[in-house]
Amino acid sequence: MSPRRAALKLWADDENPDFHVLVATAGLASDALLAGSEAIQASADQLRAAATVGRQRLESHPCPDPDLGERLRALIERYGFIAYSFAAPVQEYGDGYIPALAHQLRTLITDFTVFMADLGHAIEGH
Repeated sequence: MSPRRAALKLWADDENPDFHVLVATAGLASDALLAGSEAIQASADQLRAAATVGRQRLESHPCPDPDLGERLRALIERYGFIAYSFAAPVQEYGDGYIPALAHQLRTLITDFTVFMADLGHAIEGH
């Protein structure tokens, strides 16, 4: 295994932002969309916390691949942006608000999945 691939593997295995927490937080936020406005607003705190912890972890344990690191940083920042959207009162924005939040989450989860696949390919040398 090349030094670059070994460094990426070590980082992905031991030193990354907790990918499981990021994925689970997005999933819970998605569930909150079905539960109603109070659950949606409560999810804002969870999304914000995931963004904060993820950002801090990435800063203290940077990805050895600058391009992948930048992509992950942008994904983590989107958690904060979506948290801001979730914190807004649902009733102020009308019928299209919840579908818009759902779209933001689906896009985030999809982009995160693509990132994870690309990270795996980089580790495997593909």
